[in-house]
Amino acid sequence: MPQERQLLDLELTLLSEAYGQIQLGYVPKSMEDKWFIYFEDGWLNFHRSWTGSCIYRLRFKPSGKDYRVSEAWVNHNPAEYKSTDDEYDRQMVRFLIDSILLSRRGFPPISGGV
Repeated sequence: MPQERQLLDLELTLLSEAYGQIQLGYVPKSMEDKWFIYFEDGWLNFHRSWTGSCIYRLRFKPSGKDYRVSEAWVNHNPAEYKSTDDEYDRQMVRFLIDSILLSRRGFPPISGGV
């Protein structure tokens, strides 16, 4: 994550089963796959697969039997990521977790600059 980053206000809680599943991450299988996602040292990292740029980082903490985001960052280096729309980024993080890591159907956010 570059120095040009911003805290992202993200309310997100996962059941412990889903939290275990997201820790497996995602390795791109083909050129069409746009994301490389991995869990390391307590952080869930979202990188663009072609450029390697880190776009999002999330830290979770226990909340009862579940896990909730305690810290979320978004890349704001304009050479690596053009979006400055926090709502888009919140929706995109949720979409990536749901669709890629948890294999749920969904639609990506419409606006923004990924």
